[in-house]
Amino acid sequence: MPDRRDYAGTVDSTTTSWGGTLGGRSEEARAAFGACVRGMLAHRVTGGAELARALELDPDLVPAQVVRGFSLRKLGRRDVLPEIDALLGRVRPEGPREVALVEALRAWRADDGPRAAAILDARLEAAPRDLLLAKLAHGLRFMLGDPSGMRASIERVVDASSEQDVGHGFLLGCLAFALEETGDYAAAEAAGRRAVELEPSDVWGAHAVAHVLFMQCRHREGALWLRGYAPHLAGCTNLGGHVAWHEAIVLCELGRTADALALLDERVVIHVDRDYRDVSNATTLLFRLERAGVDVGDRWARHARFALEREGDHASAFADLHYALALAASGRLAHAARFVASMSDAAGDGFDARVRREVGVPLARAVVDLFSGRAAEAARTFDRLRDETLRIGGSHAQRRIVRWMHDAARADAALAEAHP
Repeated sequence: MPDRRDYAGTVDSTTTSWGGTLGGRSEEARAAFGACVRGMLAHRVTGGAELARALELDPDLVPAQVVRGFSLRKLGRRDVLPEIDALLGRVRPEGPREVALVEALRAWRADDGPRAAAILDARLEAAPRDLLLAKLAHGLRFMLGDPSGMRASIERVVDASSEQDVGHGFLLGCLAFALEETGDYAAAEAAGRRAVELEPSDVWGAHAVAHVLFMQCRHREGALWLRGYAPHLAGCTNLGGHVAWHEAIVLCELGRTADALALLDERVVIHVDRDYRDVSNATTLLFRLERAGVDVGDRWARHARFALEREGDHASAFADLHYALALAASGRLAHAARFVASMSDAAGDGFDARVRREVGVPLARAVVDLFSGRAAEAARTFDRLRDETLRIGGSHAQRRIVRWMHDAARADAALAEAHP
């Protein structure tokens, strides 16, 4: 049975320290939504099932509707926007919490992620012990490439909490990740390890510790930490595949490329048709392996086929970079060039659109240049954008792919110059 402790409001709609007032018609729906929030915090597949159940029991339960909208928007795809629009047309918020949730979703739908995050944070100022809002704000600022804002937001929440409060371990896991992304590695490792002690199912906290160990080049410790945590990944969402990606990258750093390739097939590439983050995991690992001299066979082809479906649908520069990589590395250079052109032609003047035009398009074009034999041109572009890549979102570890491609471009350019 899912854990139905009070993560989103009690079944009788009374005000609680964690969820605020949770309205709606059905006590059973409210209980299901509480389990959904628990699943969100632990990154478990039960979260999605409980959300569907809550909406089936009470289609008008506003926080559940908003979580559904946020989940769709996080996919980084424009083809989900009509469903979000329909949801926003139906929703009827009551009270400041529901209004904040709905307005944040509306702002993000309109490609104003910074305003959406500010709305959530403003509500957290008034209700800093609201776990649902804290998790949504944390994830959104991560996607916006705003680690300092992510850290400030979660620090306020953690300061208002204590280890005796329900869900405190999950908050520590978020804090650990924010600390790591802002370079406070010692504090991040301590917070992440404590998070896992309090909540062994806190995959995000365990993942934050893995980030620290990777960034400090403590690769043997990283391999041991990830291998030891692996049993807790059962029932995890595709974050489990990302944690496996971390393990595979560490194995590459240790020279165990055969083990990394096996892990790619067994645990990393398991949800590829569903989410751009899975494509990111696979393509960055394939690039790392191939540059290390590993024959990866036809593994690029699967990801290239998925990337082809995303041409013309550009809602995330981070996603687009990895789609372009999949196409170019698979040898589909004409398709890759056309994909970059469609990125450039895509409409929009909001936050994501500006990031796409100013950072995403030149980065993707540099990827095509690298695989098309124009390594010197690619190297110049990567060098010019090295201080701008944070804007596409993702973590320092995920954006390491840009450094790897930059290094490859410089090496290929030097080789071409030495042997014209």
